[in-house]
Amino acid sequence: MVGRWKRGVWLMATVGTTAYFDESSVDQSHSVCVVAGFVASTDMWIGFEKLWKRALAKRGKLTWKKYVQAHPARFAEIAHGHTLKAIQFHCSHTLFRVMHDKHVRPIAKENRTNLVNLMDSPYAHCSAACCDILDNWARDKKLRRSIVPIKVIFDKGASHQVQLERGYKAYYKQKKGTYLIGEPIFESDDCLVPLQASHLLAWLLSKHYNNRTPENEALEIICKNNHMVMNK
Repeated sequence: MVGRWKRGVWLMATVGTTAYFDESSVDQSHSVCVVAGFVASTDMWIGFEKLWKRALAKRGKLTWKKYVQAHPARFAEIAHGHTLKAIQFHCSHTLFRVMHDKHVRPIAKENRTNLVNLMDSPYAHCSAACCDILDNWARDKKLRRSIVPIKVIFDKGASHQVQLERGYKAYYKQKKGTYLIGEPIFESDDCLVPLQASHLLAWLLSKHYNNRTPENEALEIICKNNHMVMNK
């Protein structure tokens, strides 16, 4: 059976590149918010989906999220085995608010842009930053124009979705030389396997930054061989 993500998003294309992003679970006690995900070619995503679903078939009555979080190393190996390029951006709530009030609002007011709407949420800020990192990565790698623009897909239903969508379209539709699609796509991680992998990565990173987990085997698996692109 052809997965819903391949029918609805790829439209039966055989060549292309797609990035999927999800946020860490929003917890008021967390001082750091994280958005993370993966980018890969169509062929890589197809092979990845088969292995991920095969591993999930053993979950019994558990939801996919609980099962994946109970066996993170097993699913991290699947992501690493397909050499998916991992991308993440994290920002402390305090740093975001200082940056937003001191720098973003004056610029947006002067230029009459909708940047404030995009940046009002730290998660929207992290999502936008991930797109910027992705665009720069594609430019540095000199991706062939035959496999771009890169489709950018986020988990739908987030509180900042409207802000992110509005700001993304305003920015990337007019940005010259971008490698990204002009409009973001929002889908459910209950339906799309790549979003489930993105959720796992964001969850692992949130544990690392917020809970100060000293050892995180699954995160080390994803990060080994230096195939993670991130903010420093």
